[in-house]
Amino acid sequence: MASDMFKSYSITRQDDILIITYDEKTSVQDAKASISEVASIPENNKRLYDCTKLDFASSTMEDVKELVQHSLGKFSPGSIKAVVVADDLGYGLNRAFEGMRFEEKIESMVFRSKADALEWLKKK
Repeated sequence: MASDMFKSYSITRQDDILIITYDEKTSVQDAKASISEVASIPENNKRLYDCTKLDFASSTMEDVKELVQHSLGKFSPGSIKAVVVADDLGYGLNRAFEGMRFEEKIESMVFRSKADALEWLKKK
């Protein structure tokens, strides 16, 4: 894994919620690295993925499938995940991602507002 200096994402904790924030240079490989890193952190049952800086214009369904394959089995059933996106394409791709993972029994929602996503996670 690249050193922290070259990561295109950051991971912080706010109370019992892990917040993964991506910058505009995040690639599929970076996203896979972030998923693996988050999965290795204890107490990762509530997660917020902030994708508001990502441009999904060059993303494909193959990218989504690759991320789904990488993430399968990494998180406990019953865990909760919120994703925040800035546009319709990001919203649709993230809903497709969740649809491909429905059997894992991970509760998830896609939001347009980080505040709304945090509020939802805090109520869970």
